[in-house]
Amino acid sequence: MSKTKKIDVLHVVRTFGDKNQPYTTHLLNSINSYSNLKHIVVSDLVYELPSNIEVLSISSSRINKLQVGSIPYIVKSLADNNLKDSLTGLSFKMKIKFLLKWKKLILSDSRLIHLHHLQVVDSRILTYLNTKNIPIVCSLRGRDILINTRNKEGSKAFKKNLNSINHIHVISSFLKKRLFELTNSISTSVVYRGGNLPLEENIKKVFNINLNKPIKVIVIGRLVWEKGHVYLLDSIKRLRDSGIDIKMDIYGEGIFYEFIEYRISQLGLTEYVCLKGYLENELLRKKYKEYDFSIQPSLSEALSNGLLDLTFHNIPCVISNVGGMPEIIEDGINGIVYDINNTEAIDEAILKIVDLDFEALCYHNVGLRKKFSLDNEIKGLETIYQEYLN
Repeated sequence: MSKTKKIDVLHVVRTFGDKNQPYTTHLLNSINSYSNLKHIVVSDLVYELPSNIEVLSISSSRINKLQVGSIPYIVKSLADNNLKDSLTGLSFKMKIKFLLKWKKLILSDSRLIHLHHLQVVDSRILTYLNTKNIPIVCSLRGRDILINTRNKEGSKAFKKNLNSINHIHVISSFLKKRLFELTNSISTSVVYRGGNLPLEENIKKVFNINLNKPIKVIVIGRLVWEKGHVYLLDSIKRLRDSGIDIKMDIYGEGIFYEFIEYRISQLGLTEYVCLKGYLENELLRKKYKEYDFSIQPSLSEALSNGLLDLTFHNIPCVISNVGGMPEIIEDGINGIVYDINNTEAIDEAILKIVDLDFEALCYHNVGLRKKFSLDNEIKGLETIYQEYLN
């Protein structure tokens, strides 16, 4: 990185252009257009190169061979007292690998660093960045706060990493509350994600469900335990046994695919529940209005991107009362919320959704599009940045 090119904010991410991280990619691809600051991205893995922001790779696959041009940097870094603590305990070979991998951060003259994925950096590089007095903002995700801290070791490691952070950004008030239960020693701000505005032709215009007629449901989310698909399958089984003609399409992929596929067969739902796999967002959005409503039965959730997108398209949603999802869905207005501790409550919630006032739903969701706009997200992040840049 050139010393003459002054960067205001350097964003560090695990992946750029990953189909499973579309919101982070969209944010960073747009931020220079909205912001008065100069931004650049450093990513561990790069799947696509954008046109609106510079993205540099720190992939470990690029550090296998030491290039002659890097030798002066290596020599200088090994003699740098500020790097002494970060290199202590490493073998000479590991020191070289460390210095090469994190070269872009070590040489960075950015005024602020925003870590979008805490797990992408280790504590050694955070220790060094602290010696340079560069403010560090860190975005924490649901897994960071809700899952990785469940045992004492995980909680201890989590808090240790936070010692190097100046400010924490979370995407829901729920996450902020849970973080404060773990530690309240770091300034924390809630900045909601900004969604993509829907195309008019993809927005649902009619909502008219009759329990005596076939019902078609869409479910969107990775096939992992956190999403609660297994409880939803049991609910569909009970409803069908009671005479409700309900069918469901599940979009997403993940390590639980085989398990869910097996459970569908075991319950005798093969004709009624279909695993559709992954579908690109633009194609998926065209299909939303083909469905009567959506269900999100998550066991753990920070703030569902898929749920937000569905509300932008006026799709009524049944959700569990988990995480930040109730910050999107108001019970009885743009969806139905059920208690996750009573898994059979999904049945009742599905039956109640027929009573929603679709006009009130549409009006409510107009406000959501403003609240969860890209413009508001970038303004919120810049408010955090300016607190330290000024």
